[in-house]
Amino acid sequence: MHNQPYDFAIVGGGIVGVSAAYWLTRNRPGWRILLVERSLLGNGASGHSAGLATTLSTESNREMLSQSIQFYEEVRDQLPSIPIRSVPVYFIIARDRLSSLSDRLGGTELCETESEVAIDPVFNELKLASNECTFGVAHAHLGDVGAICRALVGNLRESEGFEIWEGVDAIGLTKQGNSVGIELGDGRTIVSQQALLALGPWILRSPVRDWAISKSIRLKKVVALHLRREARDVSPVVYIPESEAFLVPLPDRGEWLFSFRCDEWDCQPEAGSLRITVADRLAGLELLGRYFPGLRNAYVGGRVFCDAYTEDKTPLSCLLDGWTNVAVATGASGSGFKLGPAMALMALQALA
Repeated sequence: MHNQPYDFAIVGGGIVGVSAAYWLTRNRPGWRILLVERSLLGNGASGHSAGLATTLSTESNREMLSQSIQFYEEVRDQLPSIPIRSVPVYFIIARDRLSSLSDRLGGTELCETESEVAIDPVFNELKLASNECTFGVAHAHLGDVGAICRALVGNLRESEGFEIWEGVDAIGLTKQGNSVGIELGDGRTIVSQQALLALGPWILRSPVRDWAISKSIRLKKVVALHLRREARDVSPVVYIPESEAFLVPLPDRGEWLFSFRCDEWDCQPEAGSLRITVADRLAGLELLGRYFPGLRNAYVGGRVFCDAYTEDKTPLSCLLDGWTNVAVATGASGSGFKLGPAMALMALQALA
């Protein structure tokens, strides 16, 4: 058992857990804060994320989205080198769906674009159906989520009282008087006044598995293809709302990423067990080819992970049943970058 109790322990080193650590370290001076990560920081679902935060949202998630964007803008002001940038977004949409799209964008004014406009060389070959058009909004936030996690924690390492432990898994929770004991897979137990569990898809392999099942949390596979074609810092994102698909520029990699809906449920969270299947490849390339036929031959692989989903894709950030000093933030539903900071703040507010 660790000798001295912590003021706050966070289990999970993805964007939710790191956002909570960043907020606490800056707003609770003098606190001893421990961040525990089962693998390497930012290497889980956050490390596989496309890192896209647009204003496209459900009504229930819109306030959370606003909080997350405010967090990223404040972080970018404080740490100018952090890998978050603003990019334009173009939506491909049927004309009779424009009203629905505007509602999902929170009333954002849409600006029609000419399909032949050379917004990027990749889009010179964009093909649209007769009833489709492209509409643009000001920008989205795009970031390398794993690198963001590492940059934020790198900044926090200089803060007195902050610690991070990697490669240790939480396997149990016990009540230690008014504190919580967190049992680790390496045989140690840490004691903390309060704790936040931000476990991502590993929540169904955690001490709160039964709680997660009772809340109808399920795991869903998330697939994106890598396309070897030059991307620029000013290249836009293209979003296809009806297909839940988007094309994202990754200039640092010299690639584009094409994410699309995959309906494979109840998969395992270990990255080593997830692969792009023949069905994944064919489904992604078929959809991509409808709009960008020339990019089909640019496919060079991709990334696969899974995330914890709620039934309505609204995250849960609340106290753990039966505890007053343990909160859980889960159910990012594939939108961890978009909603993670807000999920962290909501969980901290529940503990307050």
